[in-house]
Amino acid sequence: MVKLYDKYLKVRINTDYAYIRADCLDRLRKSDAIIFDCDGVLIDVRESYIKATVETVKYFVNELMGTVISSDNGLRKIIYLFKRSGGFNNDWDIAYSILLFIFSRFPRMLQEKFVALVNSGKVNDMFDIFYYVKNGHVRTLSLESIWPKIERGLVKFVEKVDPSGIISVERELNVHSDLKRTTNQTYAAVKQFLNYPGNVGESLLTTVFEEIFCGPQLFEKVYGVKSRFYDGRGFIEKEKIILAPQSLDEIATRFGENNLGMATGRDYLLVKYTLGETLDRFNPKASIFLENVEEYERKAMDMGDRVNLKKPHPFSLLKAAEGLNSFQYAIYVGDSMEDILMVKRANEIRPHFISVGVYASSDFREELILDFLRAETDVILPSVNELPYLIRKVQEENL
Repeated sequence: MVKLYDKYLKVRINTDYAYIRADCLDRLRKSDAIIFDCDGVLIDVRESYIKATVETVKYFVNELMGTVISSDNGLRKIIYLFKRSGGFNNDWDIAYSILLFIFSRFPRMLQEKFVALVNSGKVNDMFDIFYYVKNGHVRTLSLESIWPKIERGLVKFVEKVDPSGIISVERELNVHSDLKRTTNQTYAAVKQFLNYPGNVGESLLTTVFEEIFCGPQLFEKVYGVKSRFYDGRGFIEKEKIILAPQSLDEIATRFGENNLGMATGRDYLLVKYTLGETLDRFNPKASIFLENVEEYERKAMDMGDRVNLKKPHPFSLLKAAEGLNSFQYAIYVGDSMEDILMVKRANEIRPHFISVGVYASSDFREELILDFLRAETDVILPSVNELPYLIRKVQEENL
C-alpha cells in the first residue's frame, strides 16, 4: 500500500487496485447508507446504452446519406469524451450533439439542401418528415470520403464542451463555425428535424434511440406505441448485471435495506426489466428514476421556472437521501464525471456524502481512473463488488 499523488492510498484488490483519499477514511468508517447509480454500476451498459447511442448516430447517417460507418471504436471513444466532461449523463444528449456536429460539417451545398427540405412544410408527421427528408437527401453526396475528417473534428470539438452539456455544444457550434450563417441555419433545421429535446413520440431522435434500445416489444410495453423505425432486437437484451448477489447481501446486512437507495437517469420499467427481483432489495422511498426527476421539472415549469434537475444537478441524490433512515454519511457509487460532480454539489448543500467511482465496466478504464483521480473522487474501485471488502477493511480492520 503506497501513497499516490500525496492524497491517495493505493490498495490491491485481487488483480486490480482501489484508490482511497486518506482524508476520507474517517467518513468511510462512519458511513451507514449507500445510494447507487444504475448504468455502469449495477448494470453493464457497454452493449446496450452505449451501443444504442452508436447505432442511433449510424442510423441517421446511413438512412439520410447512404453512408455506412463500419467501425464503432471511434464513436465509442467520442461518447466517452462527452461523458468525461460531466455534462452528458443522458445518452440522448450525446447522440443529439454528435449528429448536430456531423450535420454542421456537411459541405455547404448539402447543408442548404437539408435546410430547404426541413423547412418545406410539406409534411408534419414525424415518420413522414423523416422519409421526406431521406428521399430528397440520400446519396446526394456520400460521407465515406470525408468521414475520417469529421471523426477527427469531433474529437477536437468534444474537448471544448463542459458540465453545462448541450448548452456548451450549441455555444461552440455557433461561435466557432467557419460558415456561421449557413451553419446556424443548419443547426436550426437539425433541431427542428430531430425535435430535440423531446419525449418519445415527439422527438424523432428520442423515438429512434428508444426503439433501438428497447426493441419493438419492450418499446410498445414501456411507451404504449408501436415501433415505426426499427424492428431489430433491442440492445437492452445484451445487458448484464454487475452486482453479485453475495455483494448485495453483505451490503444490505451492513447498512440495512432501508438504507439502500438508487439515483439513476433510467426509467423505472427499464431498470426493472434488467434487474428483476434485485430491484426489490432497494428502499423504494430512496430510489429516484428518470420519470421522478422529469415530474419535478414539470412541476417547476408549471410554476414558471424552467430547470434541468438531471445529473450533475444534485436533485436526484438529495431526493433519494430523503427516503433513507437517518445516516451520518451516505456513499454514492457512480461510473462517470457527472456522478462525481453531483456528489460535490450535493455536499455544498448537505455535507454528508462520499463519492465512489467504479471503472471496470468502462472501455477506457485507465483514462477513467485518471479522470477520477483528477476530480478528487473519494474512493475509486474496479466495481461495486469490491465495495463490501473495502468497507469491511476500513470499518473493522482500521485500514
